[in-house]
Amino acid sequence: MQNKLDRLIFEAARELLREKEEEKEKAPKEKKDKKSGSKYKKEKGSKISVGPLGAGRWKKEIGLARSRAIGDSMGLVKDLGIKTQGKGSSDIAKAASVFMQAVNGNSVMGEAFGDFSKVSVDDENDVKKTGYSVKYSDMITKRNATMYFYITLLAAENSGLLTLDKGIVIADWHYVKNPTIYPDS
Repeated sequence: MQNKLDRLIFEAARELLREKEEEKEKAPKEKKDKKSGSKYKKEKGSKISVGPLGAGRWKKEIGLARSRAIGDSMGLVKDLGIKTQGKGSSDIAKAASVFMQAVNGNSVMGEAFGDFSKVSVDDENDVKKTGYSVKYSDMITKRNATMYFYITLLAAENSGLLTLDKGIVIADWHYVKNPTIYPDS
C-alpha cells in the first residue's frame, strides 16, 4: 500500500515538473543586452532603465533604500537633501542636477560620490552616446555605487522632482568605470 502511494506521489510530481518545463519553453523571450546577455529593466511607470546590477544578495541598507524609493519617495528625497526639481535642457542633465543635490545635501552621499563628468559610452546596441559619469569613493563598490545612483534617481522620479521626457539609461556597471547615465533612444 505504501509503495503504491509513493509511486502515485512520484508520478504526480514528475508530471508537474514536465508541465513547468513546457511552460518555460513556450514563454516569450525577453529582449537581451547583446554585451552581457542580461536585460535592461524599468520599474513600473518609470522612465529610468537600469542595466544588470549583478547576481547575489544586496546589503540590507540597499534593500531598505530601494523600498523607500518606491514606497516613501518623498521621505527619502527629503533625507537626501533633494529640494528642487531637476534642472537642465536634457533628461540626463536633469538627472545629474537632482543627483548632485543629494551629494551636496547629504553628508554620507557627499563622502561616497564626487562630481559628474561628460563621457562617451556605447549603448546596448553599440551606438556611441554622450552621457554623464559620477565618481565614487573606494568606501563602496562600483556595483553598490550604481545601485545607490539608481535608487536616488528613482526616488526623485517617484516624488515628482525628476520629470523625464524620453528617459535615461544607467549603463551596465560591468562596462563602465563609474556609474554612468545616457539618454534613452
